[in-house]
Amino acid sequence: MIQRYVKAYNNFDVDKMLVNMADDVKFENIADGLVTLSIEGKEALKEQMENARNLFSERTQTITQYSYSKDYVEIRVNYTAMVAVDLPNGIKAGEQIELKGKSIFLFRDNQIIELKDIAE
Repeated sequence: MIQRYVKAYNNFDVDKMLVNMADDVKFENIADGLVTLSIEGKEALKEQMENARNLFSERTQTITQYSYSKDYVEIRVNYTAMVAVDLPNGIKAGEQIELKGKSIFLFRDNQIIELKDIAE
C-alpha cells in the first residue's frame, strides 16, 4: 500500500494517492519540529495534493528504510524535486531541492487514517 502511494506521488497521480485514504484521514507536514500544514478529511487532502503538484515539474521520493510497529509504518525517504514556480521561501523556478525525511502512516481497517511527513 505504501509503495503504491509513493509511486503515485512520484507520478503526480492524486487519485491513486488517495485510494487507501480513509474519509477522515489526517495529514501533517512537519519541518524544524513545527507543523507547517495540517489537513483533515480526504476531500481537503485531495485539494491540497492537486494544488501542490503544480509547484513541481518533477518530484521523486525514494524509500530508503521501513520501520514497523503494531499501529504504524515509518518510512525514511530521500526526496528530490524540480521547482516549477517561484516559492514564497525564496526558491526559484528551475531550482532543484533535495531533502531527507520520514513519513509515518497510521492504519485502521486497511486504510490510512493518518499521514505525517517530517523533513529532517
